[in-house]
Amino acid sequence: MSSRRLTADAFAHAPRSATVQTWKMSIRHEQSERGGEFVLEIDGQRIGEITYTLAAGRLTVRHTGVDPAQEGRGYGKRLVAAAVDFARANGLQMASTCWFATRLLDRVPDFADVRAADNR
Repeated sequence: MSSRRLTADAFAHAPRSATVQTWKMSIRHEQSERGGEFVLEIDGQRIGEITYTLAAGRLTVRHTGVDPAQEGRGYGKRLVAAAVDFARANGLQMASTCWFATRLLDRVPDFADVRAADNR
């Protein structure tokens, strides 16, 4: 396989104007005494959420959902990661009854430190 070096000349015939889309993604956390949810929004539009319950030092993910038009872009994983970060910061173990979150807790090595031994 040969490598090709790009120079300024390589871009000489490129269009001078281009459209650049920017967007703002945020994950908002809403918490109550017994649980809560993380909501992922892009430009103020709800894209997905993860809901959980809290009991006895354990955060249990109940549901992860992403708008079907937005699936496959890693938004579900970002929501699970936000829950993992919250669990770490609060000394909680994590379990899940949601197939998606369970799969990530089982497969992502960076999540192993918060995963409850029985994961249920």
